Amino acid sequence: MMGEKFICKSSLSVAPLLTALLTVGALGWSEPVRALEPLQESMGDRIKASNNNQEFYNQARAALPEDFYVLYRIVERLARANGLDERPWRLRLSGEYEVNAYASELNTLTFMAGLLDQLHGDTAALACVVGHEMAHHTQDHIPTMVAVQTQMGQLMAEAEAEAIAEIQNAQRQQAATNTIGSILGSVLGSVIGGSTGAIVGGTTQAVLGTMTASQRQQAEVRAREIYEQKVAALGSEYSAVLQSQEFEADEFGFQYLVRAGFDPQGCVRAMNTLDQLEHSRLPSLSHPMPAVRIRQLQALNTAANVNALTAEGTAYLRQSSQPLKYGISRDGVSLRIESRYGSSGGFGFPD
Repeated sequence: MMGEKFICKSSLSVAPLLTALLTVGALGWSEPVRALEPLQESMGDRIKASNNNQEFYNQARAALPEDFYVLYRIVERLARANGLDERPWRLRLSGEYEVNAYASELNTLTFMAGLLDQLHGDTAALACVVGHEMAHHTQDHIPTMVAVQTQMGQLMAEAEAEAIAEIQNAQRQQAATNTIGSILGSVLGSVIGGSTGAIVGGTTQAVLGTMTASQRQQAEVRAREIYEQKVAALGSEYSAVLQSQEFEADEFGFQYLVRAGFDPQGCVRAMNTLDQLEHSRLPSLSHPMPAVRIRQLQALNTAANVNALTAEGTAYLRQSSQPLKYGISRDGVSLRIESRYGSSGGFGFPD
């Protein structure tokens, strides 16, 4: 993830605390996903075989929505130029307007509308993000991310349970005091007079109402304190691992980008975009600061490294010279980019 935020649903006001503790793509699979128009057959199969790769891509451009086409071209190129075309890849578009992308499930890459908007036209910067997310899959980072998100949800549930217990205790105290106040108001009303008794009883209820609100607020504050402590403990266990994985995904994403022939500075431009986000410089459980990531990317961008990676990519592309086919996944919303085996034509049954 370029800047994940782990999504934990909460019925209390503990949730905003996540904004200060964690930053972005989320392992959430609940975001609305933009569906592809249904087709009668695989779009890749509709395109006639051609020795002219550009003709294939031109027909793909006519068949696919713009965002899917651009991402298809990037993933297809990165896969062939890095030997990552032995597996199919899946592309999903989210309508969420966040500057984010994330890796999830099996070889699935999700890109949010805000990211596509901010990087529109800068293919190399977008390719760096794509390569970063592909690296989360190739380097087997997803299980760690899922484990952390699962524990985050458990911590939220624990904090809620304690807060609710405190609120219920406050309610029981309120009920007991209400009974006393009702008796007091009744006695005063009969001794002093109905109107005066009503005033005293009303004042008692007003004070109780203020106390109840305060008690509720104290319960929520306490829940936040407990949650912070639990997250801090979780961070001591996982933060170094998660941040190391982000650095690793940056490094592999850069390599994928360069082997595929994209501008090496694309990664720096992508990171500069992330650095402008309002939460980018807040402490994060999972993500290093963009400025640190930029420095590490710049250190990779040496002439010797770029030349070596470019030569490796050229060799991979010679071995996998034909475009990878594509089609709508069986989920109806993602674009499947075939492996080189799936792109070879036919079912490959033995004679």
